[in-house]
Amino acid sequence: MHNKNLKNIFWWFIISVGIVILYLPLLANLIFSFHQRQFISYTLECCTFQWWKGALADPLFISTIFNSILLGLLSSFFAILIGLGMGFFLYRIPAVRNRLLFFLFIPAITPPLLAAFIFLLTQNFMQINPSLLYVMFAHVAVFSPIVVILLLNKFLTLNPDLESASKNLGASTFQSFRSIFVPLLFTEIVGTFLIVLLMSWNEFTIVWFVGGTQKTLSVAIWTMLGSQVTPEAYAIGSFLTIISIIIAAIGLKIYRIKEIL
Repeated sequence: MHNKNLKNIFWWFIISVGIVILYLPLLANLIFSFHQRQFISYTLECCTFQWWKGALADPLFISTIFNSILLGLLSSFFAILIGLGMGFFLYRIPAVRNRLLFFLFIPAITPPLLAAFIFLLTQNFMQINPSLLYVMFAHVAVFSPIVVILLLNKFLTLNPDLESASKNLGASTFQSFRSIFVPLLFTEIVGTFLIVLLMSWNEFTIVWFVGGTQKTLSVAIWTMLGSQVTPEAYAIGSFLTIISIIIAAIGLKIYRIKEIL
């Protein structure tokens, strides 16, 4: 009994330390966004909303939010289209799936800096102008394999006789895909869409390398950190974090994590 109590105390200590390490910087960032003085000091003078108001009234901030939302939605949409189609293809043809599945992991595990450098070389070689459209192409290329892996995992849990049964009833492959498989995977499709949206929303490296003058919110924050850090930068960082938490919470809710736990 004594050893069991010691183990429980040890694991609670480890969990508590992990929570502090993860969330203390986020909490500090939020607190400093309400600092009254322009320049941050260790003596906190609370509280004011002027930096939040200033950030929300800043045209650059508004434009970067628009770019981030547009980029995230378009990247997620096309990544889902590609991932869903390829996942269904690999589900139907096991021989091809076993050969290609390994190659799907390569883009997913490629370091972001290396991926951004590859897209930059491609951009220069093909003489493509820096734009949000090319950033979207890069995000789709990077995130689509992740979508394939996530949705294929769900495809493989379905009854393998579903397609043959629908064909016996006169349905084509596309009709089976649209009317049977998509509804069955709807929860996973929406959840995966939100995961990709979250990754695109927070992605910095690729946008920084190939985005040119088209900035997203993460790039705008990095640019602000190049000079004197002010509470307005903390306010924008807190806004980015809050939106990320909301998207993650919705995604976890859709995936029904609570039922699993």
